[in-house]
Amino acid sequence: MKVWFFPGLGADASLGPFHALPGYETAWVEWPVRASRDWPEFLSGLQEANPIRAGDVFIGISFGGMAAQMLAGQLRPSGIILISSCRSSRSIAPSLACFRPILPCIPSALFDMRLLPSVVSKRYFGIADPSHVDLLYAMARRLPPKRFKEITELCLDFLGPSLPEVPIFSIHGLRDRLIPAGRENRDVLIPDGGHLISMTHSAIVNARLLGWLGMINNPAMRGPGS
Repeated sequence: MKVWFFPGLGADASLGPFHALPGYETAWVEWPVRASRDWPEFLSGLQEANPIRAGDVFIGISFGGMAAQMLAGQLRPSGIILISSCRSSRSIAPSLACFRPILPCIPSALFDMRLLPSVVSKRYFGIADPSHVDLLYAMARRLPPKRFKEITELCLDFLGPSLPEVPIFSIHGLRDRLIPAGRENRDVLIPDGGHLISMTHSAIVNARLLGWLGMINNPAMRGPGS
């Protein structure tokens, strides 16, 4: 069983050191070279770029959780774990979702992360450690603004598929301002966690990941209703 990490919007395998999972073969998804505002085309490119197989486990961070669920509708995984993600775009903060109708009219140049003041990124991503801020900007700078805009549209158009036969677990920060925790049921809430608990609370997150991976490997461990 291979464990695939789907990073968030503007993120990449640079998050790998935060998520060492002893005993598991892990890989980080490479996003399609050619982006799309259309989910079917995006998923086709995703499968072309990555040797993901049915029966693997998907761990999705933020937008990566949306992509993982959409792919699971075509390629059934053994399980899905969501980190700071959601089951529908209806859970995204209304202050962000309200931009969807006018998003096509907003110039792509405005989606350049270098334009985002660090005080804003600290508040909305829930990070304070300078090394975390530097990493966030370093990753985001590698994603062209046009691609950033296209993937943002995918986020805001996301209506998660029904996956009744796939076990799904979720961990979320109670102080997440991008995808507020209270808009969906969560399995685990981190009281002082923001949106980037993948960085800021990696030890807590990894402990949960290992527990859930054990449950996915051994369905008898899940118990009734899991």
